[in-house]
Amino acid sequence: MKLGVDEALFVQQLHYLIINKQSGSDFSTVKEGYVWVYNTWWGWQEFFPFWNQKKIQRLTDSLEDDGVIIVRKDFNQKEYDQTKWYRIDYDKLMSLPDRNYFEKEGSKEKVKKLERINKKSKAVGQNVQMVNNKGSEAPENEKSSSNPHEQPIGQNVQMQKDKMSKPIPKISIQKNSSLNNLVSKYVSVNLSPLELFKKLVNDQPSKYVQIGLNDLAEKFGSDLVNESIKRLADKNTKQYIGFLTGVLDRWTAAGAKTLEDVKTHEEQYYQQQKEEKEAARQAKKQQSSGKKSSGRKEQLPEWLEEQKQQSQEPQIEVIDLEEERRRLEEELKMYKKA
Repeated sequence: MKLGVDEALFVQQLHYLIINKQSGSDFSTVKEGYVWVYNTWWGWQEFFPFWNQKKIQRLTDSLEDDGVIIVRKDFNQKEYDQTKWYRIDYDKLMSLPDRNYFEKEGSKEKVKKLERINKKSKAVGQNVQMVNNKGSEAPENEKSSSNPHEQPIGQNVQMQKDKMSKPIPKISIQKNSSLNNLVSKYVSVNLSPLELFKKLVNDQPSKYVQIGLNDLAEKFGSDLVNESIKRLADKNTKQYIGFLTGVLDRWTAAGAKTLEDVKTHEEQYYQQQKEEKEAARQAKKQQSSGKKSSGRKEQLPEWLEEQKQQSQEPQIEVIDLEEERRRLEEELKMYKKA
């Protein structure tokens, strides 16, 4: 509603590329405290194949004239390189008025439409009074109501708000959208520690905090102090100087003197913590699997023990000797006859 459809598509794609570079800590595109995106016309056309290069050039020129995007060419290392660098001026973008034509024109049209419905005694189309097959009027409860506030029936029904689908969310940008760059890790900020503290932590620091920030800046340097203030902004603590001093001492003990050193130290620190947790988890798993059984044998009842012994004893077949003698005599007689 601030830019229009085509311009909004381009700005949204540029915003997506900037956020990805911030999360990936791509220092090569950090210039003057901002994250930039460089591209050529045909490079932009890869994102927008449904636009030709002239269309893209007109869009960027229009956005640049409005101050929504900042375009530079002086960041290229070689003079003949005309590749342009882009970033978004979020403050300018958010200050633009919304082009909400529905509020201006839609509400007026809605009132006019209600007036037309009230003036018409017979609506055209499906709003005509229902008549049964015998030519008589429909029952009283089936007649169209003349109440202007009641929902009309048919093609002139006013459109209801869609309660099923969710609207496209707005881009989440802070009121002071320059914070997007200020809180980016391992990025130098062109502000003094006191100014950054006011923006991110507390806009009315005490005299003690002001003196403490100046002392820390003299001892550790503004870049490292600003980087520690970014960590402080994520913590719920009132011990401002104590927290900052602890972070800076830890970085200094690890030999960190620049933002690149801090990045390397923290990556190693987090990796070490991850490995220690994994080792502790594996040790606990091995300990639980290596436990021996208690050796306690359950006492079986007497009847079950007897049944078990009987099942293990060899079974002896009982033979009827008298019956066996008769069978053998019969077989003998058969052999004699043969």
